[in-house]
Parts: sequence; structure tokens; C-alpha cells
Amino acid sequence: MASAAVASAAAAAARRRRRRPPEELVRLAGALCAAAAALAALCTRVDAHGRLIEPPSRASMWRYGFDTPPDYNDHEQYCGGFARQWNRNGGRCGVCGDAWDLPEPRPHEAGGVFGQGPVVRRWRMGSAVPVRVELTANHRGYFEFRLCARDRPQPEATQACLDAHLLRRAPAPGGPAAAARRVAAASASGSALEDEGEERAGRFFPEAGANRVFEMRYLLPAGVVCERCVLQWRYVAGNSWGRCENGTEAVGCGPQEEFRACADVAIDGQGERPTEAPAPTPGEGPTEGAGEGEGEGESEGAGAGEGERPPTAEEHRGRAWWAALVIVVASALAAAATLLLLYVYYYHAADVLKSWLRGRRAAAAAANGDYVS
Repeated sequence: MASAAVASAAAAAARRRRRRPPEELVRLAGALCAAAAALAALCTRVDAHGRLIEPPSRASMWRYGFDTPPDYNDHEQYCGGFARQWNRNGGRCGVCGDAWDLPEPRPHEAGGVFGQGPVVRRWRMGSAVPVRVELTANHRGYFEFRLCARDRPQPEATQACLDAHLLRRAPAPGGPAAAARRVAAASASGSALEDEGEERAGRFFPEAGANRVFEMRYLLPAGVVCERCVLQWRYVAGNSWGRCENGTEAVGCGPQEEFRACADVAIDGQGERPTEAPAPTPGEGPTEGAGEGEGEGESEGAGAGEGERPPTAEEHRGRAWWAALVIVVASALAAAATLLLLYVYYYHAADVLKSWLRGRRAAAAAANGDYVS
């Protein structure tokens, strides 16, 4: 009798072992849930980062009434991405934000698909000019602006030519109090101003966490006159961890994500008034977050498509969140379905299937006159 009890217990244990889901399948279900969270985090980074809107860059001219090809990704001129710029291209980038390894002429350079546009602004030599940048994803860091004086549309300006004229910021109103606020903004952005001279050299530190239009004023160099100068916007982000020059490590040190854009301008010494952007297409609203001033209307140029309104930064963010939501829900449903199938099979369906198979074998044996135990 004791042996029968032992045999019964052993049989029950064997049934429990057979019903336990394999560890590989359990890990698969957990991986599906983890993938949902990872994909959601990835999708929140789909929205891009910023664009030069005053003067309008070659990529953004179509938004301000110019008859140029539309670049719907004009806020993604980030040298092909961090990995491509630093791992594949050794930190190199096209002068206008294209990936370095693209065939020349690159899309936003002279001769490229977006490098065919007219001069968008005419400025006076040595004057202080307004510059505006719209950030749709603020990654700290700083802006710089450079100018290459040239009178021919091709070939493209070189980085060496641009480096010859690093523009300086115009004196800001407000005196010492305003200077203190700028230093505080630089510290909050993860950067630091060594002294007031560095700021005068041209760096602008956008307020950390603010996704909006930043307006600045920069001084044009004395003695520079041209019918077609190239203005380069350079945005070096500051949200990645890296090694600093003093050997320590911190956010904002080492290689960072980088953005660039080019605008074609003219500079003369006669003091003409700056040129106005073409009138926006009727019915189009202003650029999101843009302040008042020239060139602030958002519209499509004649070559911008079939009257289709360009997506705003808010619409881009909305689409990214919808994509994230769809992926999360789909991944969660897949994980739940996998767990449900495991439960049903190992705790219910297996016994039903075995009983059905035994019944089929018994029926077949009875038909053949065989004995089934």
C-alpha cells in the first residue's frame, strides 16, 4: 500500500513537471514586455531637434514663401546622427549638416537638391543682424554662427572659409544683470563660460529644457562685402556623457551630437534695408513659437507640393507619441497572448489533447479487434 502511495505521488509530480512551461518560453514573454518599454523610449526620440529660421536656411526656405524644394526633415540636419558622424566618419560633417560620407554635392550644399535657392537676406556691412533658431528637442549645448564671403554660387563654401569669420554676439541690453542671467543659462545648459570674452566670441547657450524659438543678434564683420555669403549655424548639443579636457567625466564633455544649417545672404556697404521674405501663401499660419518680425510667416513656396500644409513641430511630436503608443499596445498584446497560450496549453489543452488522442487510439483498436489497456 505504501508503494502505491509512492507511485501515486511520483505520478502527480511528473504531471506537474509536464505542465510547467519551459523556461525559454517564459523568458520570451518577459522579453516581449521589455521590448515594449524599449520601443516606447526609442519612439520618444523620433522627433528631431532644430532648424535655422532667420535667415531661413536652405532646408527651411520653402516654409517662408521661397520657390524651393520642400525638405520636410529640415529639423534633422545632424550630420547623419551621432553614431554615423563619430563612429563611421571620425567626427566629420558636411558644412550644411549632411552626413560626411554622402556623395558630393551633398543635398544641402551648393549644387545639391536644396542648394539651388536664392539669397534670402541682404544686410549692411558691420551691422547687428537678428538670428532665430527653433528647437523642437532641446539638448543643451550651444550655438555658433560663421560666415564665408564668396561671390559665386558654386563650389560650396569650405569649413576653413567659414572658420575665418566666427560671428560675435551683439552687446545685449540689460548690463551686468543680463550678463549674469546669460552665465546662469550657460551653467544650466551643462556648459560654462570661462569669461565674458568667450561669450563675445560667439557662443549662445539656449535655456535648458526650453523647446521654442531663440532670438539672438550677431555682429557682421567689418570690411566683408559679398553678393552671396554663406551663413552657417552650428549647434553642438550637451546632453551626452564624455571625458572632459581635465581628465574628469561629465555630461556635456567629449563628442556630442551636432547640427548644422546654411543660409545664403548678401552683405553690402551702402546701407540698404534688409530684404524681406516673399509674402507667405494665403491661409498659412505662423511658425510655432515664432516671435514677431520679418520672415516669421510659415508657408509653402510654389515648389512645395500641391498646396499641402507643412507639418508643424507639435504635429511631429504628436505623431511620434502615437507611434510609441501603437507599438507599446501591440507589444503588450503580443506578450499577453503568449502568456495566455502557455497557460491554456500546459494547464488545460494538454490533458484535453491527450484524452482525445487516447480516445482515437481506443476507437481504432476496437475497430481492429485489438485490446487496449
